[in-house]
This record gives sequence, C-alpha cells and structure tokens, in this order.
Amino acid sequence: MNPKDEVKFEDIKKLVNASLEKFYKNDRDLIEMSNEEDMISEQCMVFHIGSYMKNKMNTLTKFQWADLDCEYNRNMNDPKMMRSDRKIIPDLVIHRRRSNRNNLLVIEFKKKNAETYDKENDRNKLMYLTDQKEDFKYNFGLFVELGSHEVYVEVYQEGNLQTKLNYSITY
Repeated sequence: MNPKDEVKFEDIKKLVNASLEKFYKNDRDLIEMSNEEDMISEQCMVFHIGSYMKNKMNTLTKFQWADLDCEYNRNMNDPKMMRSDRKIIPDLVIHRRRSNRNNLLVIEFKKKNAETYDKENDRNKLMYLTDQKEDFKYNFGLFVELGSHEVYVEVYQEGNLQTKLNYSITY
C-alpha cells in the first residue's frame, strides 16, 4: 500500500490545526504586523507554520515517510508546471521528493487582506494539483486564509472544492 493512502483527512486536519494553534500562540505578533501598512510577508508566516508542522510530523508515525517542503518547485528533475506552461511554487507540500506517487498534501496560504486575484490564482493551483487526471495527484489541497482572529480553510480533493472551514482564534 502507498503510505500516502494511509493518511486520512482527519490526520491532516489534526496536523494543520496543531500547527496553526502553535503559530497563533507563539507568533501572533506576525499576524498583527501583517495588518499594518508595512506588512510582514506571507513567506515569513509560512516558514513558522511549516516549522511547527514538521515538528508535529516527527511525532506521528503516519508521517514518518514524508518530506515537508516550503516552496518546492520541482517535478522530479523538471520545474513544476501547470498545463499553461506556468511555473507552480506551492507554499507547503507533504510528499516524497523525486516522485509524484506520494504527493499527499499541498497548502497555499494567503493573508486575509491579500488581493482577490492572488487568492483565485492559488485556488486554481490547488484544483490542478489535486486533480487525479493530471501529473501531480495530491490527495489533499488546502487554501488557508490567515486573519487576525480567524482562519478560513478550503479543502480540495480530486480537483474540486470539497468543504469550507472557519476557525475563531482567541488570544
């Protein structure tokens, strides 16, 4: 059995929730600064969330086989591309490097105040990357919108939006 098939959505949800909880608890100043005029970059926040995620993955048997990468832009030896010959650089991926057989999770993050066009671009990437008829075949895709007091999540599977989740954050 492919190890990615042993990981269910509930496992993904617990992993992501634990990482976001740690981020909001330990790094809420980054969120607060991202609402100011001179904003903190999305990449800075993704780095911290990814760090918490990797630490959590190391404690969970179901994720021992997997690599977590930030802005991983490779499709084996080539650049990761969409049909339109546009390069794809996902924010975070859980996968095995150098193969598309074990592409488990792709996550795109956006700050709440990001441009609508940028959010739609990320959603289109997630539909493509989770489409089982295309090259990458990620089991799950998440669009995560980070706000000061809430997190909005869209879940993608098989190239389609499956569900939407909202979380309130209390400090």
